[in-house]
Amino acid sequence: MKKCTLIVLGICWMAALLAVPIKIYTQPANVSVYINGTLFGISDRNGVLSEMIFLNAGRYTFRAEKPGYNGHTEVLDIFEATEVTLKLSPSGVLEVKALPVGALIRVDERFEATGHFLREVSEGRHYVEVSHPGYQSRYFYPEVKQYFTKTLEVALEREGNTRFVTEPAGAQVSVDGIVAGITPFQIFLEPGEHLVNFTKEWHTPQLQMIRVNSLGENQVFQRLEPFANLTIRSTPVQAKVYKEETFLGETPVTFNQLPLEKMLLTFRAEGYKEVREEVVLQPGPMTVTGQLALKAYPLTVMSTPAALVYLDGEEKGITPLAFQVEHGSHRLSLKSGDKEWLSVIEVGQPREVSVDLNVETTILFHFVPAGDGFVLHRGQRYPTGQPINTVAGLQTFDLSRSGYPDRRRVYKLSAGKVYEYTIDLEGEALLFLSTDPAQAKVYWLGTLIGETPLRGLKIRPGTGELKIRWLYGEWAENTSFFDGQTYTLFRQLPGSTTLFVHSFPSGMPLWLNGIPSGLTPQTLYVESGAYTIECEGPDGIRRKQIITLSGEVERTINFVF
Repeated sequence: MKKCTLIVLGICWMAALLAVPIKIYTQPANVSVYINGTLFGISDRNGVLSEMIFLNAGRYTFRAEKPGYNGHTEVLDIFEATEVTLKLSPSGVLEVKALPVGALIRVDERFEATGHFLREVSEGRHYVEVSHPGYQSRYFYPEVKQYFTKTLEVALEREGNTRFVTEPAGAQVSVDGIVAGITPFQIFLEPGEHLVNFTKEWHTPQLQMIRVNSLGENQVFQRLEPFANLTIRSTPVQAKVYKEETFLGETPVTFNQLPLEKMLLTFRAEGYKEVREEVVLQPGPMTVTGQLALKAYPLTVMSTPAALVYLDGEEKGITPLAFQVEHGSHRLSLKSGDKEWLSVIEVGQPREVSVDLNVETTILFHFVPAGDGFVLHRGQRYPTGQPINTVAGLQTFDLSRSGYPDRRRVYKLSAGKVYEYTIDLEGEALLFLSTDPAQAKVYWLGTLIGETPLRGLKIRPGTGELKIRWLYGEWAENTSFFDGQTYTLFRQLPGSTTLFVHSFPSGMPLWLNGIPSGLTPQTLYVESGAYTIECEGPDGIRRKQIITLSGEVERTINFVF
């Protein structure tokens, strides 16, 4: 027993000789410490885990962990008193997502992953490389902050990627005739040459031949020049337009695809004051209108006796009178007691008008139907409706209008009067026209003049086509109607025939002049003329009858099989 006790004491003494005192500290504080994989403890707020512990001599693995820090591992051989300080560096989480999914991700040239990388790393910047065969590699230096997750989403672009940029942006790009996109944009193109068309509204289209390289990114730039479409108008129309004394044309006029600039336009028209307009062209359609004002000239009016003066219906004063009048045509009238005078005058320069109301007079003619015509008097031609100034006495006037016979009128005129006559150019011939059947429409010289019967209808004289239309047809003839004559006409109009077609047996197909016309029995309404009627029997054989109709009321045709 005594011997055993001594042995135990000896063993304990040997163990004490082999135990080694150590101190364990951490940076920062409050760190979990593992020794050989077993949690030994947590350092206090000063970073002290133990001021003195004893470990048997040998090799130990120390591991320190704390959230927000990189874990730290040290392997130490302990054979004597040792002080161990475990230092942790601040950390965060770095996540990298890459497309295509098979892309290789390398971080700090130490860590690798495919498609997706997720790992706790030390605080600070890290080198990230993403690559894949056939794609352009990309490189990043993201900064990772303690306690946070930094996420990168990387989409690799294929080699041969081409970026299109225009000034201005928003242009449509077509590559080799196919619309590719609206600038700015990028697209993959096969290496080699491509024909590119750039278009944008109100900009000049551009063509560019490009060469796409397989390596790196290709960039294509094109500047598009804007333009304007300018329409130049004026009041009045047909004014002459000049640009810095260069004649451009008569209004209205349009110029397309003009470069943007400042233009000085000058508008000129006879009888109008010159007008200048400054135009600053902007992209797109533009319209500029020159408003021209009429020139004014002095007009002097004198009369015997003195009279009130009216210009275009406005009273101006009593003769003798001088006043300013705008360029152009004006209606001038004078009134003195029961005497009056009327004229249309043209003002294009200073002018004097002198009228003797005791001698001069005025006459106007109007035509029915209205239209362009003229009156010839004393060798001078006057348009219809225009006042004719002449002298009192017996005067002759020749009236003319195209399509109507000329007429002459002789009037005894008094001084100081305004005469106005309406001349009816139609109704010189009387037409009585009857038809059988009645209620046929009648056309003379292309104009509908009524329905039969016509009784004493006044028509225009002349030579032309007289056409009659009724329910079953049309008839026309060339004829002449002379001025002052009466015509009585009768026309027998071909009628229609009711055609009854029967067969035995019934229900057989029927053709009229080769056109399917139903099944027998059948009733047809046809005009006068020759017809071929066919009927197909039960044996499939057609039988034919040829008939001629002359306006009879009805006809019956029979087929027997």
